[in-house]
Amino acid sequence: MKQFLSLSIVLLTLLLPGTAAADGWVNDTINGVVYTIHYTGERSSAVGTDATVYAQEDFILSGSVSIQSTATRTIYWYERDGYGNNVLRSKSITAPVTGIYGFARSNITDIYLPESITSIGYNAFEGCNSLTHITMPESITYIGSSAFEGCSSLTHITIPESITSIGTNTFKGCSSLTHITIPESITSIGYNAFEGCNGLTHITMPESITSIGYNAFEGCNSLTHITIPSSVVSIGAQAFLNCENLTTVTWNARNCGEPWQRHLYEPNNDGLWSGSPIKRIIIGEEVESIGNHVFDSILGEWGVTGLEQIICKAIIPPTIYEQTFFFNNYYYYENPFSSLSVPAQSLQAYKNAPYWKDYFFNNRAIGDANDDGNVNIADVTELIEIMLSMNTPENNYADIDGDGRVNIGDVTELINIILKGY
Repeated sequence: MKQFLSLSIVLLTLLLPGTAAADGWVNDTINGVVYTIHYTGERSSAVGTDATVYAQEDFILSGSVSIQSTATRTIYWYERDGYGNNVLRSKSITAPVTGIYGFARSNITDIYLPESITSIGYNAFEGCNSLTHITMPESITYIGSSAFEGCSSLTHITIPESITSIGTNTFKGCSSLTHITIPESITSIGYNAFEGCNGLTHITMPESITSIGYNAFEGCNSLTHITIPSSVVSIGAQAFLNCENLTTVTWNARNCGEPWQRHLYEPNNDGLWSGSPIKRIIIGEEVESIGNHVFDSILGEWGVTGLEQIICKAIIPPTIYEQTFFFNNYYYYENPFSSLSVPAQSLQAYKNAPYWKDYFFNNRAIGDANDDGNVNIADVTELIEIMLSMNTPENNYADIDGDGRVNIGDVTELINIILKGY
């Protein structure tokens, strides 16, 4: 009814004699999809600029929907001729379809977007529980917040390389998504962007990302491993809250500071990894500093943890702070954590480095599988014997690559370490 009244007012305005408004808009509805065509110039010379689309009110869209790349509508008006008579005039207006919004909670199953589309509005497809597939063209430069929130049947989505950021709640609650590749054009992931994506088993983040928002991956219960790119300098609290199967973290962030939006007195509730059963932390070769409180939620306030292994590949011990790893410092000064593997040539450096020396003892060289203090061919033999015996090793130092298993991958990693000489 509201749409009918709006259209009626527009048509009446267009038909009044002597009106020559310079800009305007007109609607055209096709199969339940409303195309709003914007134009500029006086009506006799009007030119279409762009068009946006949304779902018609009181019309339940379902099934497959295809959006046109252009929209056309004829506008009408009266003007006086040389004899003082009102003469009906008309002109056809065509404009490219550039924006889409307003399909929330419809029953569509898939939708085709043409190359003319440049933006997807906020809440555009929120709650479209039947939507299983959408192809986004490379022409899209903007995706609004909550655009796909609650699309619980969406199994796969390809983000165009024309997008530079993933906004707030964009894919929140897309519980059927199994994997997603983020293009190198993306520099930031907004807060709650992938919260509740329970089916997400793998996510690839490029080296272009500098910021990850708080709660970005909260409740992604199928994730088992995550790699933080070297480019990340800012990460929000609870980014990986309650990821129930997340056991391995590869931390490559070269210089990432303290998590933001963090309440310092609730480490078990709002740390990066609160509620996630992290067993292994692998710190990359190029890491220079790790901010305060980055890993404190893994070990918690009183050391209740399943953490089994920390591998730090950096030759020079990264700068860490009093509470980078542990919230309650007194506890760990008295009970230092023991399982730390570092490059053989850096053993003494870690034993002397601030806070590393206080929190860790019995540092061991990465690759020293037989615990003889050296990394050489004898360790390769040790790994092979462990694999042939099918026995679980007494410690985790045979797990050279930190994947939780002892297999041919560890032999390959060890040979690379020997050849590199560290």
